[in-house]
Amino acid sequence: MNKKIFAGAFALLLITGCGKKEGISAKKENKFNLNSKLIIKDIVDLDEKVTLSAPDEVIDTTKVGESVIDVIYIQDGEKKIKSVVINIADTEKPVISCDDINTYVATNVNFEEVITVTDNSKEVIKPVISGEYDLEKEGTYSIKVTAKDSSGNEETKDCVLKVNPIKLKTNGYYVNKEPDTWHEFFFEDSGRAGYSPWFCPGSGCGGYLEDGTYEINGKTIKVNLTTAYGDVGEVIDISSSYEFTYINENELEYNGKKFKWQENFDD
Repeated sequence: MNKKIFAGAFALLLITGCGKKEGISAKKENKFNLNSKLIIKDIVDLDEKVTLSAPDEVIDTTKVGESVIDVIYIQDGEKKIKSVVINIADTEKPVISCDDINTYVATNVNFEEVITVTDNSKEVIKPVISGEYDLEKEGTYSIKVTAKDSSGNEETKDCVLKVNPIKLKTNGYYVNKEPDTWHEFFFEDSGRAGYSPWFCPGSGCGGYLEDGTYEINGKTIKVNLTTAYGDVGEVIDISSSYEFTYINENELEYNGKKFKWQENFDD
């Protein structure tokens, strides 16, 4: 090729080029976290003479995967659009919160209520419990809690489960109601226990009180009654005993009969 012709062609290429230089480019780091706060100006780099039409427009980051975002910008007074590819990824592990978990012998534990699992995915994640523990036996147990989100991010945490001696309510009565008689037991924090059979409960009916103590062994409550008080002032020595099985703090069982807690005598 003639040198003069080649030089002329090169000069023409410089003049026409491929159009004006684009003053906007996608950021090299295009990966952003799921459910993170992201706006248009976070995903592009700009030359000084380029402005964004909506720099603070919020970008949807609620779905994992690749997204194409149309960025509107102004260059030399002209409105333009550039398509920018971003990737939304979930790389965060769930966060497990479990303070000491306290329960009582023979009482079921709903771990989903006492253990909190949060995650940037905003999913409802059920904790998985592993380790050896016995809800029928008092003690302190080490358990492992595992939580995994739908993206496969997994976290584990060691937690403490305390199974405490059973807890009786002491501000009311455990009652078994028969047609003509109510059998009522009460317990006090001091260790005192009492039993009152009320014949024909209601106006004009009466009963007496047997007084004594109780002790707890596992989920068995043993009641020893040593003194009886009649409704006209009699006091006599007695020797009566009962062994209740603890069902929960609202219910005891004796010889197949259920004694249910109530706060007031005439409930």
